[in-house]
Amino acid sequence: MNRLIFLLILIYFLFTSCNSKYEQLTIDDVSKDTSIVVYSTFENPSTFSFEVSGKIDDTCKIMNVPISKNELNKRILVDSYSKKTILEYDNYKAKKGNLTISYYY
Repeated sequence: MNRLIFLLILIYFLFTSCNSKYEQLTIDDVSKDTSIVVYSTFENPSTFSFEVSGKIDDTCKIMNVPISKNELNKRILVDSYSKKTILEYDNYKAKKGNLTISYYY
């Protein structure tokens, strides 16, 4: 019984510590393009990971990846090998709504 409790606690801490590494960018007006510079904490980064939540009326692009209103809340991985990258939001066809981009690099 003690091993089971220990294992459950260990799994809990592993999952909660992974989630705390994500930073967030909130876009209140999806009709405007936005970009920010993001720095990696790794010596040799290879993947930029992000998840988009919120509501939009049509398709937008994040890091040139098209995201429709039905594709929110999915984790997306993009290759990026520089210590510094630009997180780009392109409104594309989206005019109304708001988004939160949780990213990890």
